[in-house]
Amino acid sequence: MHRLRSPGGCPWDAEQTHASLVKYLLEEAYETADAIEDGDDAALREELGDVLLQVVFHSRIAAERPDGWTIDDVAGDIVEKLIRRHPHVFGSASAATASDVEANWEQLKAVEKGRTSAVDGVPIGQPALALASALLGRTAKAGLDVPVTSSVEVPTTVDDESVGELLLAVVALARSGGMQLTDLLASAERLNQTGLAEASAQLYEHWIAGTESPHRHIACFNWGTVLGALRRPQEAERAYRQALQDLALPYDENLVMRTESFSESEGARGLARLLDAKARFTAVLAGNDLHALGCYDVFNERGVNCPDDISLVGFNDMPIVDKLSPALTTVHVPQYEIGTEAARLLLDRVNNVGGPAKTVHLSLDLVVRSSTAEPRASAGSRSRRAAVSRPVG
Repeated sequence: MHRLRSPGGCPWDAEQTHASLVKYLLEEAYETADAIEDGDDAALREELGDVLLQVVFHSRIAAERPDGWTIDDVAGDIVEKLIRRHPHVFGSASAATASDVEANWEQLKAVEKGRTSAVDGVPIGQPALALASALLGRTAKAGLDVPVTSSVEVPTTVDDESVGELLLAVVALARSGGMQLTDLLASAERLNQTGLAEASAQLYEHWIAGTESPHRHIACFNWGTVLGALRRPQEAERAYRQALQDLALPYDENLVMRTESFSESEGARGLARLLDAKARFTAVLAGNDLHALGCYDVFNERGVNCPDDISLVGFNDMPIVDKLSPALTTVHVPQYEIGTEAARLLLDRVNNVGGPAKTVHLSLDLVVRSSTAEPRASAGSRSRRAAVSRPVG
């Protein structure tokens, strides 16, 4: 890290700050959780290394300040904290059970931090449902009574207040049944990996099977650093890799664009980077339809013909994409059905605590339109002006 951050080292590493690295720290934490849930010991070892890299990175940045601190200070601080928070091991205190240990830990922490409120120190920046669960957990530990309704129903009037109260009640009910709502939602999101894999298989079957000149170099925008998307970035890339493997196609790290958001501008940036790098590809699997719209902009700017030079596939099937020229081939996601079934399953789960878990599988389907075709030119030999347009009004 010293060499990477020093003059003559890596330009990217040298310009990073504590703030710019936040998204990577969160992403690595999610990937570590994935490895644990998958029971993948080798992946866990790798992901823990990535988390450790973030600790080293932040420590190096701090050490460059005149009043900064080093990785040795970080390690020393945690050693001191462990000794302070375990007086039943390193001192004369008594703690016969794990509950006793936890109670002592919270009391010592409150004194050290000077906290006077039960909810002081709860990270406000965490996702809303996790925040609600954490706040309810803190109040419960403090002996404060938070009323929990005996059943949860969809409100008659849907507005910010009623939906907020509904979500808080659902979180409280889940906690009363010994469940973490965020874990339930993560499990539901993980089930979507099956749908992503199926859609990818349909896509590559469309592009490859039965064609005289199949696509063999397919770029992918994989939402790699998007925050707040649970584990979907990793699931999407797994589906991408698996589909390539099933079809005996090469995986090229240089053709995977890790985007910062789901925006049109990020789609344009990703495709422009691929073209500027003169990467070899004849097809693009966009992260979503907004990414695909950004690709249309670049096609027009660079004189790239879609689909003759580059085939393009989106994800979501937004209402406007069939009006584009060429009309966008995309993966149709049944958003309304997903929302409806998710609400039903969630309400059933919290109203029947301890009952059997239910799952619903909704298929994702590839909708083939005119933005895909067999490859007719390599990425470096584009000659015809793109016939790409977008709806007006």
